[in-house]
Amino acid sequence: MTFTDDVASGMHGAMRAVVVIALASCVVATSACPAPTPPIDVAEGEGEGEGDDGAFLPATSYCEELATVFCPFYLRCGRLAGVDDVEGCRDAFAVGCEAAFEPRFVPLADAGLVKLSRAGLESCAAHLDGVACTEQFFELEGPCAAIWEGTVPAGGACGLDAETFVCAPGTACTLDLSFCGTCETVLDVGATCRVGDEGVEGACGPRAECGDDDVCVDRPDVAEACVDGGTPCTLPARCVDGVCRHPAIVAVGDACDSQRRCPYLSRCDAGVCVATTPAGGVCAASFECDTGLFCGGGVCTPVVIDGACVVDEQCASGRCEAGACAAFARTCTAP
Repeated sequence: MTFTDDVASGMHGAMRAVVVIALASCVVATSACPAPTPPIDVAEGEGEGEGDDGAFLPATSYCEELATVFCPFYLRCGRLAGVDDVEGCRDAFAVGCEAAFEPRFVPLADAGLVKLSRAGLESCAAHLDGVACTEQFFELEGPCAAIWEGTVPAGGACGLDAETFVCAPGTACTLDLSFCGTCETVLDVGATCRVGDEGVEGACGPRAECGDDDVCVDRPDVAEACVDGGTPCTLPARCVDGVCRHPAIVAVGDACDSQRRCPYLSRCDAGVCVATTPAGGVCAASFECDTGLFCGGGVCTPVVIDGACVVDEQCASGRCEAGACAAFARTCTAP
């Protein structure tokens, strides 16, 4: 898994928080933890829209803001291979995030479907200052799911990946077999949820499930008791010896598989975690490079977001069309 790897099986398996980044776990002595994350600092007037009193920030500042919030957490929890300071984390974060994720959200923000929330960032920062490393696996989950605030009401279109976040607060994206879907009102735990019930509209929340009694029930969370064959744990946790557990994160050089995942800036190669190659490093194939890079002429090089290309792998969107990199497509929410 490379830095900011997109794990669609899991931003964020809750659909309201489809996985943008799968996080790792660690055990760190309290004395080794860095200082608390500083409050979000945005220049006066920046990101202020008419009538929002500065509550929302420019979507183009997403990666910078995310690095401010998450780098102390990554360092505290040992989730970056070969990086041990905030500056190094920011540099690594910028490459992958600005190529792989920001271009997915900016078009949605330009269309008025999502907004980058100042309050969501501050809530996430406060949460990450004290949360146990083993309890925050996905990046945009828990309080951090509120970083992006959707505007699409119940009944509107949504989709996989970034398009999951277009649903307004109090609603969640329910996908169909086409991987597009509809924003549905989130039902309270205990509400009737049987599909087809006349008058029942909405869906159980991303951390709940429609139980055997046709009512929404909470899924057990990580570290909580569970029963094999009973209500499943919140994704990506699974029931192990009667307790919900996330996959383990191992170090470079350790064995890896679906339940033993490599830290950021490394990848699982033939069952062993190996470091990925930074910009300017020698490579034989693009999968050897850090996220946001491709192997061109034997050297790891930043992908192109908007510019000339020859092959698909040169482009952040993965699509080179008529000699130019195409933008990320709005698959389900396009007009």
